[in-house]
Amino acid sequence: MFKSGSIFFKLLSLLVLMLISTSFCLLVSNFFITSYFDVSMQNLDFFLSDYSSKKSILALKIIQIASAFGIFIFPGLIFFKIYKMKLIYDLPNLKLVFLSILIIFLGNGMVDLLFKINQLFPLSDWMISYEENAKIITQKFLIMSSVNDLLLNIFVIAILPAVGEEILFRGLIQNSLIENKINYLYSILVTAIIFSAIHMQFAGFLPRLGLGILLGYIYFVTKNIWYPIICHFFNNFLIVFISYLSQNNLIQVRLDIDNYQLSNFTAVLFLATMIYLIFYFKKETQKKAV
Repeated sequence: MFKSGSIFFKLLSLLVLMLISTSFCLLVSNFFITSYFDVSMQNLDFFLSDYSSKKSILALKIIQIASAFGIFIFPGLIFFKIYKMKLIYDLPNLKLVFLSILIIFLGNGMVDLLFKINQLFPLSDWMISYEENAKIITQKFLIMSSVNDLLLNIFVIAILPAVGEEILFRGLIQNSLIENKINYLYSILVTAIIFSAIHMQFAGFLPRLGLGILLGYIYFVTKNIWYPIICHFFNNFLIVFISYLSQNNLIQVRLDIDNYQLSNFTAVLFLATMIYLIFYFKKETQKKAV
């Protein structure tokens, strides 16, 4: 039905790889958790749903690690091997790294506006329940009383998603779409839609879509996977690090990751500056390429 080299066949084979890899990684993680925490397989769901227990939260982080490898990293690496695809990961230019991070930071203006638009769409009861549960888990994940907690969260929340998701979405899916003669704007948009949808966070669909478009554009312009990885890492790391500093009374900032609180003026100012930087970034990238 599909030719082996077609984009549809590639995406279908990627989906199959993701399902097999995720099932295997979750199975391994479940066996490890039951053994390490001395919990029976029958009581595993009950154990994992006890968000007041530090052991349960640690177990959920182990599952998060397994999911990252199962959904993103292993399928991506296998896919690149099968189709002999290559990534460019030359040492990034420091000026371009700074500009790309600045674009992502200023992108909070766009994220803020998209979040407000997203709130206009009503969610069904099951979506609201799913969102509330995800919010509780995220809040529990971000509780850090020691440097070890901080380092674990940097690995789980910042490093793994940045590497795994960017290799899969930008390096693999976006690249495959563009290589199949699909317009780069459509390729960036479709990849960003998949990127946002796979996170299953309905109230944050549009903000994450916007972030995905920015990351896709940065990758398209630079052709170097390090730039979106670094930007993605910075975006997630900032949340983790500010949460840690705030909880340990090192700064007086209350971070609410589910409610963006920029004023409309600030959001528009950020957005306008970001748009200017996007064109400047492209010009600087083209200069470096000459």
